[in-house]
Amino acid sequence: MTEPIHTARHHERRRQPYSWVVRHATASALDELEPFLERLRALPSLVERNRGTFYRRGAAFLHFHEDATGMYADIRLHDAFERFRIQTVAEQDTLLALIVPLL
Repeated sequence: MTEPIHTARHHERRRQPYSWVVRHATASALDELEPFLERLRALPSLVERNRGTFYRRGAAFLHFHEDATGMYADIRLHDAFERFRIQTVAEQDTLLALIVPLL
């Protein structure tokens, strides 16, 4: 199973070292992820409230970040978000395989 890059609760993120500070994905970054976003939109249990921000059962579930090292997805696996790299199609496939059983 793929290991998350980082686990943090939202309120703890502000205290993380600068190396973990990444910005939410911009529109152009989401454009690059569009094929992956389409695959996520096809999952009936996910609701995309804003482009690239998905909810499950009314709670935030998945969103995207970018930095100089690539694209990342934060996914709520339990009570905290965990970060996964999704720069390549193989990394996206791995994340999708992790998401489907949670739905």
